[in-house]
Amino acid sequence: MSRPMSFYVRAKYDFRSNEANLLSFQAGTLIEVLGQLESGWWDGLLDHNTRGWFPSNYVDIISHESGMIQFSHASICPKSPMLSISSGSTESTGSSGCDPNSGNNAMFHVNAFVQELQQLIQASQVPLSEHWAQTSRQQAVPTLKNGMTELAQTMHEIDEIVTQISKMDLEASSSHSGSSLSNVVLTNLPKNLSSQLPVLGVRVHMLLKYLQESTQIHIAHSEYAKEQIHFEKLAMNFIESLELLGQELRDDQRFVPYVRVESPELMEERSFEHAHNSDAADSSSLSASIPKIGALVKYPSFGRSSASEIMSALKRFSPANGSDGKSEYSMSSSSTTNSRVPLVGTLLSSTNSMTGSEISPGDIVFTDSGTVKGGTLEALVIQLTRHDAFDTKYTSTFMITYRSFTTSSRLMELLIDRFHLEIPSDLEESKFQQWEELKRTPVQLRAVNVMRLWLEYFCDTDDEKALDLVEAFANNALIYRHVNGMRGMLMRLIRRCRQGSGNLNRKMMQPKMQPKPLLPPSLSQLCFLNISPIELARQLTLMESETFLRIYVPECVNKAWASSDARHRASGVVNVISLHNHITGWVIETILNEENVTQRAAITSHFIAIANYCYQINNFSTMWAISSALNCASIYRLNATWALVSRKDLDIFSEINQIIQPTRNYSRYRDLLDRVNPPCVPFFGLYTKDLTFIEDGNSDSLWSDSRLINFAKRSLAADVLYEIRRFQFVPYNFVRVPSLFEFLDLHFKPRMSDEERYERSLKLEPRQSSSPYGGNYHRHDFTSYDMIPDEYFMKRLQENGFT
Repeated sequence: MSRPMSFYVRAKYDFRSNEANLLSFQAGTLIEVLGQLESGWWDGLLDHNTRGWFPSNYVDIISHESGMIQFSHASICPKSPMLSISSGSTESTGSSGCDPNSGNNAMFHVNAFVQELQQLIQASQVPLSEHWAQTSRQQAVPTLKNGMTELAQTMHEIDEIVTQISKMDLEASSSHSGSSLSNVVLTNLPKNLSSQLPVLGVRVHMLLKYLQESTQIHIAHSEYAKEQIHFEKLAMNFIESLELLGQELRDDQRFVPYVRVESPELMEERSFEHAHNSDAADSSSLSASIPKIGALVKYPSFGRSSASEIMSALKRFSPANGSDGKSEYSMSSSSTTNSRVPLVGTLLSSTNSMTGSEISPGDIVFTDSGTVKGGTLEALVIQLTRHDAFDTKYTSTFMITYRSFTTSSRLMELLIDRFHLEIPSDLEESKFQQWEELKRTPVQLRAVNVMRLWLEYFCDTDDEKALDLVEAFANNALIYRHVNGMRGMLMRLIRRCRQGSGNLNRKMMQPKMQPKPLLPPSLSQLCFLNISPIELARQLTLMESETFLRIYVPECVNKAWASSDARHRASGVVNVISLHNHITGWVIETILNEENVTQRAAITSHFIAIANYCYQINNFSTMWAISSALNCASIYRLNATWALVSRKDLDIFSEINQIIQPTRNYSRYRDLLDRVNPPCVPFFGLYTKDLTFIEDGNSDSLWSDSRLINFAKRSLAADVLYEIRRFQFVPYNFVRVPSLFEFLDLHFKPRMSDEERYERSLKLEPRQSSSPYGGNYHRHDFTSYDMIPDEYFMKRLQENGFT
């Protein structure tokens, strides 16, 4: 047979036969044609009940639409008839409990769902068309709420009716050829629609939120307009799927397996005269007017193929390589050629519906070691929630860097879609439970787990829309799931995020003992040299540590700290840079404000002692700030001052300078940082240098395919971010001394520019060829320690805000 789709014909003459496999009819009868043979014999269905072969020259083709209208008054049974072997009557293959109105009932509810959804779309458009008037917004709220309730009820009824029809189909077909592909598609379509309905509910939830917003009206209007577009697009996809479901219901009435007395090949061998000589030859006048059966009649055009046609055609066809090197289709068996060849070759992939990946070929690329090199956003999210593997490193890298290639709201949308994983169209009913356990449930658990990780560690104050999406998901999807604790867990985390305590959920290791502070004799009249360098180092460390712990890792992505709105996007990083610069300026100006050279030398030694103790307690940030200040031009040139610094202090200072020397990309400092155990305050300037190098030296997408996000670049950045996070879990156990904090805050405010500082240095110690202190001058030649400035590093520090 050359075409699986049906069309309609009207009988021109009477045709009578006593044979079981032939169809008898009278002139004027409307017949639905289910198939053709090259000899001119056609397979017809009469009154949705009687089926058989008849000669094509007895009928005229009419339009598909006219035939459907005239057939619409007939009762539809969801089973095609099976020709009886013993008589000319027909038997319904669905006789074991088939409700003749099931098909009509299903179609009624499908049409009702479409109408309800269209009304919901129109209701969502009203507030926008009426310029966001309060009255229209108030009226839209109950309409949308009630509309979703009605949709849920209608979908439940569709699912139940179609499931009943599919079970009867399965019972009828299993005794002949196993479960048909049409039955599989018909069974899975309503299940997929039911599972996707909560996604529609999420969109309606978002619309209701903006409709009920009473404070920020302008923002709500803008966000509603965006959300309405998403809702309408999703709703139209639902309508298209429902149209497909309706077509599947009609296909199910026509193409279910049936048993024939004779195969079409044997029918081809029979002559037309032998087939109708018992009845048709009775009227000589009629037989004289019957034309000869000629070539096969051309079919009228009938719209797009249904899922049943495509899937059944795909089972018959397989790709073969043509002579021109392009992929073409060839028959995998010797069956008769079919004129409706599927047009989409990508559907022919032999993906295992049970455990196969949903990622399309070419949408994700791996390195030789098996790590992800790049992929589309959708493919990366699928990889994030795989059912068969969980990669901790990949998950951490994705979560810590996702803001560099997408937004939180878009990520939540993809996770919600991932949770509602569609049932494969070719999955048989008998394997559904196994697929549910092995694939969909693990995917759903991992999707929710990613949401949990995001809420606990990565939610930001600007992620209100993403929070709304997760809340809508929990209230519309998880409420129907029998998974203990999932909804409650997400709702608790959402509340905590909105209270401002979600993104710093770090389990700090609180120390049991605190060293007693070393306080000066009088806290009311503080003098720098009277304060213990150890206690000053402790208070500076508390300042640096508290500021460092407030850094939110996503602030370090995409050089947010160097953007025009850095104070908003990366306030934590900006505060760390600002504190570092304040300490550096404080050291410089404290030395330069002293007129007496002996006192200047004492102050310099005091700062060296502070830096040394900071080094001992792993506060490398303050150590680096003091060292940078003492090595700046305004201080470094003070030969008379340095000549009065003790050899012991100069040796300590030289050791510190060796740690921060730039040789081999600051390898000595990096090795030291790798060995230390928290608590620790690293020098953040080196992190900004590394992140800037990664950002500027690698493209955001792969060169080979611009569609694919360069995930290898994000992996490099993640290695830096991991180290930052490593030192954010253990605080210092020093006692905070408020009076010392006030003293430092007071002196941190810079009063001189770099030019003014250098002029002040020249005034204190004018240029001279040698030091007046001769033999007492023991300062080391720091260039021997490879302290030649790293121009690239200094330039990058200046670009990133460090002075």
